[in-house]
Amino acid sequence: MARKISGATAKVERLERAWILYRDTYLAAMFPADDKQVAYGTEFPMDFDLLRADLTREQTKKVNELIKQYNEEGQ
Repeated sequence: MARKISGATAKVERLERAWILYRDTYLAAMFPADDKQVAYGTEFPMDFDLLRADLTREQTKKVNELIKQYNEEGQ
């Protein structure tokens, strides 16, 4: 008999809120200059968006794996 995972949804929501803080802090550390356009050039917006998208894809994969695990354990 499989066990039901108590509070899984709330835990994933807390994970995601914490991850967003991590993501934003990581991006700020990667591009620390105050005047980003001058410091990093005209490609800055694209570079920033590509990095943000890569981080988001990685996190989405991890969360989907976690949800799959929860589903398998909770069946």
